[in-house]
Amino acid sequence: MKYSIIVSLLIIAVAALFGWRNHEELKRVTIEHRLLVDEAIELGLSTEGPGQGLALRRPLDREKKDREAEMRLFATELIAFLKKLEDRQQDGGGDGEDMQRETMEMISRFLDLDEGQLQGVIAALEKSTEIGDDMRKGIIGFSIMMLADQSPEVVLALYAGASGGQGVEGMDEKVIEASLSRLAERDPFAAIDWLREHGKSKPDLISDDIKSALIAGTARQDPAMAITLMKELEIKDKSQAADGIAIAADTSEKRLQLLESLRALDGESRGLQESVLESLGEQLQKSGFDTSQEWLEKAELNEEELESFSAELSYQHTLEDTGNWLGWVDENLSEKEASSKAAEMMVQWTHNDFQAAGNWLNDAQEGAVKTAAIESYAKTVAPYEPQAAAQWALTLPEGRPRDRLIKQVYNEWKKKDEGAAANFAATQGID
Repeated sequence: MKYSIIVSLLIIAVAALFGWRNHEELKRVTIEHRLLVDEAIELGLSTEGPGQGLALRRPLDREKKDREAEMRLFATELIAFLKKLEDRQQDGGGDGEDMQRETMEMISRFLDLDEGQLQGVIAALEKSTEIGDDMRKGIIGFSIMMLADQSPEVVLALYAGASGGQGVEGMDEKVIEASLSRLAERDPFAAIDWLREHGKSKPDLISDDIKSALIAGTARQDPAMAITLMKELEIKDKSQAADGIAIAADTSEKRLQLLESLRALDGESRGLQESVLESLGEQLQKSGFDTSQEWLEKAELNEEELESFSAELSYQHTLEDTGNWLGWVDENLSEKEASSKAAEMMVQWTHNDFQAAGNWLNDAQEGAVKTAAIESYAKTVAPYEPQAAAQWALTLPEGRPRDRLIKQVYNEWKKKDEGAAANFAATQGID
């Protein structure tokens, strides 16, 4: 089995056991899992999950085992296994059933390691000269990520004790982000103290990414404190921190609590309120139209809040619910905002599914939103289906917008069929 498969399987196993707090990382892991399943099938491996096939965690009687001796034995066997794996790859040897079983057993044992054992394995891997750098760094890096979930303060201490963080292989900014976020989830004050203390000696550490990770972790325990930190830490790009706060509010009740915290801010924090509400709107769009509507009914957003909430409204978030959201836009936003948002969403929808967009137009109620949507739809399909675009353009009320659209459709039609375009121009009085 390839080295990349071993590391990826470790990622997936730990993701299942501890749970990723970052939704984008979860998406990445899910995609990788699908690819690994396909590759495992090709290699003849079982794709059954824990409980159906091989259990990834073995129960251990920790009272009867010498944990340090167990760690040393495992580290020795792990390095020997990785060396054997490298040798097979270099020799072009196949992956027999024995290697497959040994790989899964090694993963199972790896996941049984506690905090102290992980540190010991990391130390042993750092000293090893028996395996290649890429193999060693990859396994060390993920060992540190596992340790970060169990004991983030230990990883942060390792980083603080290293010179610029370079003294520990696999210790990059992403590891610090994960560790600080995990620590903030458990103890926000400890995480804040750590950042302030080590930020003085390592000013490069105080990046927006690091600040956002701390805020995201804090938000899982105390959203009001997370909002205060977002303000005090003076983040230049507020979107990432706002996303972390919104993602942490993963239930209707938490979202309502977050809304109350935002409403309690003073007028000078308008930009911060907007950023978090935009992110909250995006997360709710992804959760589905019905879920969003249930929350919105309870939230009773005012006009300014609705404007912020809908700022990130787009087809890429609403997908099959786009028609419902266009109806919501029509009912809840000002005519100007609703028309602008409808025009934007219709372009995206038409590019991705012009038939569904056209069907919605057929049933939509008359008004400014439908008019804006028709204009966007006709402009978007004109290069491909100018006749259909012309039919929609002619449904608009007479006036300059209609005339401009008809002229635009005509210009696109000429590129495909000059004769048909000429006939259209004659009937519409286009010079």
